Amino acid sequence: MNDYGLSIWGNSNFTIDGGKVCINSDFRPALVDMINEIRADGVRGPILLRFPHLIKKQIVEIYSNFN
Repeated sequence: MNDYGLSIWGNSNFTIDGGKVCINSDFRPALVDMINEIRADGVRGPILLRFPHLIKKQIVEIYSNFN
């Protein structure tokens, strides 16, 4: 199965579930399902998705490197 290179760039923030890339959070939404829902609402690209828990995780990691 193709892992989309998650082992290289995913940093444990993403998982594969049923062949779909999912956000590694409590409810694990699939990226493709999120995009399909956004498009069904009439939104067209480009689309920027932000994941606050991932941003917080990165800020904590960066901050800890300076202590």
